Amino acid sequence: YTGIELYQPSETMPLSVTIDNCRISNSSPDSDAVGIWIDGGGRVEILYSAVSVLHGTGIVSGAYYDGTQLIVMESGIQQNGSDGLDAYGSSVDIRRSQFVDNTGVGLYLDNCTSLVDSNIFSSNKAYTGLWSDNLGYGVQISDGNAVVRKNIFDSNDSSAISLVSGAQTGLGPTVQLIRNVMRNNGYYAINSVPSPSLLIDSNLTADNKGGIYLYGKTSARIFNSIIVRSNDAIRGSGIEVAAGASARIVNNTIWGNARYGVVRTMGTVSVVNSIVTGNAGGNILGVEPGAIESSLISGDPGFVNPGRDDFSLVEGSPAIDGGSIVNDLPFVDFYGHLRVASVTSPPGEHFVDIGAIEANSGFPLIFPVVANGEQISFDGSLTTGIAISNPGTDAANVVIVARDENGYQKLAGSRNPAQLQIDPGAQKAILAYELFGFDPDDSQLGSALGAGNSDLSGFFLICDARFRYFCSGANAFSQGAKEIIFPRHESGSTSTTNYVINNPGINTAILTATLFDVSRTPVESKTINIGSRGQAVLRFASGAASSGYMSVKSDLPVVGVEFIGKYNILSALSGLTPDSGVQLFFPHYAVGGNYQTQIGVVNSTEATVSLTLAAHDSGGNLIAGPQSFSLPARGRLIMSVSDLFGIPYATSTINTGYIVAHADRPGLVGFAAFSYSDGTRYADTAIPADTNPQTRLVFSHIAQGIPAGSGVPYQTGIALLNPFGAPVEYTMRVFDGSGNLMAQTSDILGPHQKVARILSHPMEGAAFFRQPIVLGNGHLEVISKYGLIGYELFYTEDLSQLASVPAQTPD
Repeated sequence: YTGIELYQPSETMPLSVTIDNCRISNSSPDSDAVGIWIDGGGRVEILYSAVSVLHGTGIVSGAYYDGTQLIVMESGIQQNGSDGLDAYGSSVDIRRSQFVDNTGVGLYLDNCTSLVDSNIFSSNKAYTGLWSDNLGYGVQISDGNAVVRKNIFDSNDSSAISLVSGAQTGLGPTVQLIRNVMRNNGYYAINSVPSPSLLIDSNLTADNKGGIYLYGKTSARIFNSIIVRSNDAIRGSGIEVAAGASARIVNNTIWGNARYGVVRTMGTVSVVNSIVTGNAGGNILGVEPGAIESSLISGDPGFVNPGRDDFSLVEGSPAIDGGSIVNDLPFVDFYGHLRVASVTSPPGEHFVDIGAIEANSGFPLIFPVVANGEQISFDGSLTTGIAISNPGTDAANVVIVARDENGYQKLAGSRNPAQLQIDPGAQKAILAYELFGFDPDDSQLGSALGAGNSDLSGFFLICDARFRYFCSGANAFSQGAKEIIFPRHESGSTSTTNYVINNPGINTAILTATLFDVSRTPVESKTINIGSRGQAVLRFASGAASSGYMSVKSDLPVVGVEFIGKYNILSALSGLTPDSGVQLFFPHYAVGGNYQTQIGVVNSTEATVSLTLAAHDSGGNLIAGPQSFSLPARGRLIMSVSDLFGIPYATSTINTGYIVAHADRPGLVGFAAFSYSDGTRYADTAIPADTNPQTRLVFSHIAQGIPAGSGVPYQTGIALLNPFGAPVEYTMRVFDGSGNLMAQTSDILGPHQKVARILSHPMEGAAFFRQPIVLGNGHLEVISKYGLIGYELFYTEDLSQLASVPAQTPD
């Protein structure tokens, strides 16, 4: 009684299936019935479909063989009689789907690598009453690795999230729980028995039977979370630590629970910068006084409206400015606002508040480099362009401050910090010396940190001072990471690499930067301290490695960008952070007609990765590969597309397409480097590979038809890739700097197809728009139902300058 049975017989006969807009149901009284059965590996997409098997399991992946890549998106897994979805040894990507009214578990993950993003888990039922073992959970995770973010868990019979040890490692899963909402669940919001590494960040748990229960060998970090109104007479504490578990509790709000706020029966607990008040049985039990720091554990914290879950702080609250600058202070708060803020101080300055929500703060935007005038590190004179877009529906008030390399002093300027107001849909593009009010020839080097009341997108360009030779840039950041890979190191007579690393936080970051050569040998290592809001520019000895990559490991989150080349040809590439994906998409390559494309992949893990790469034309047809590689721990693959796939180079024709890399485990980052050379002109740019298609892509700057310093006009090109096996309709909108809609078009990308065109040109098929568009500012958005991958290319018509940046996705 299986609705759809999919089996990959071998890796040499790969399985790739898309189930799109289907309904799979079975009402027969067979408990072994399965809506969709997948095994043996392969890639399966379940899109905009409904699965309902009244007496069996909705979807089963990898019951006997590991290796399936499963994507479930915009689908309903509902009213299944024996779990909604069970996955074993699979790579699972589940987005914007509903797991509702299943008997058993909504989603069960056993030894999987998983991303669970923006779903609803509701009313999943136990077989025999409440709290039955392994039944009635929204999500249960056994071993493996998972990121669970932005989901809603409501009214499940048992816990919203259950973490358990499995048969594979017995250690329990490594899990990040970020920005989830858990309400009215019949056991705990989070029940960990155990997890060796558990991050609970910016979650709301309200009106559950119990809050967070940590047991055994669980090691948890709990940041920025609101844990309120747990209501069971036995389990109704905010956080309970038992049987040797450990919990670091920083900047949380724990209020109105039926038993205790924080209770330790056996284990290790520290409470910092947290509000723990109004709990009926007591606020703290079993926690040593010395383990409590800068926390509010009695009195009225001054919430705005706790009955409606608004735990913001009223003016005059004792929690405002009452916290401590501890080393693991979060960079942002529950809402994603900058953690250290005040009405009177620039972003990143002042004191920290107690609790999950920082008063008088805004969404951060980090520009790791502001370079102006003569720069010895870069062998010439530079200028920086900054573009900030407001893709939201409310006007944004932005304060942005530029600081020197040490972080303590503001860069000299008559308007530093600068204040901007950006209307809905509008953009501000400005040179840094104009924004901050310093002389265009002054030598200034540092970084900039902004904060606004709307979630913004940003982009920066580093250019030669007269805009004649190069402009190369990268997207601004909203927060940093503790591990960053800079995948493209080059050093020699024609190229050097400078690494710029910025610490946007309030504490000193201690990091180790290690350069690996082509044989993955660590050839040079630097350990440095970067002070609060400071910056470091690193360059390795010219003989250390002619090619390779650099890895940064820091005790605190940092951001960075690398610059490759010499003064007259400089290419920027952001530092990259591995995620949970096992596929990398390189949305464009070009070979021939004076173009070359180079592909780089870095394995950031300590295990060997099996890697395949395949080249497709714009129609999605396989034209070369798949090529298979065994990429050792900390290894890198770097090859031209011509050499990798045998695609011939010809000066008279250009071959274009895209590349997909697939690995048997997560932990990869990659890039594509494009170069143009006709003997007199040479330009170079690089773009990160992407893992996640998004339904809204924002390209935060437009340079179309305006002259460069050489007088040659700039053009803007856009590449869009549909990674799915179903057609995707999209709408592209072009806005000027004031937010006025200048152009709009809709089209369809077929299954696995891509399109790469310039923004505006009268020739049919050459551009997205045939009407004239001349813009030196503004932004562009692409909206789609399924999601696309995209990037933007700026170039001069004579191809003497190239600059590329990936699309951004507003949170």
